Amino acid sequence: MDEKKFRVLIKYCFLKGKNTIEARTWLDAEFPDSGPGKSTIKDCYCSALVQCNVYCSGIEGIARQDTTSTVKDRYGVDM
Repeated sequence: MDEKKFRVLIKYCFLKGKNTIEARTWLDAEFPDSGPGKSTIKDCYCSALVQCNVYCSGIEGIARQDTTSTVKDRYGVDM
């Protein structure tokens, strides 16, 4: 499977609320021979998170919490 298709599956995991470890475990179980690497999963999570923050910052009236600690705790990604 090519990298673009894996990125779609990784973004699906992100939207479902899975952290990077859960996403990798699921992808390794489904695609044992051709699963993406750890850094690919983290890169996809970071780009999805940036897209989500850009979208949310444009909406007025949303109380946003400090994302530095919640990103690391929820998704296992250092920003």
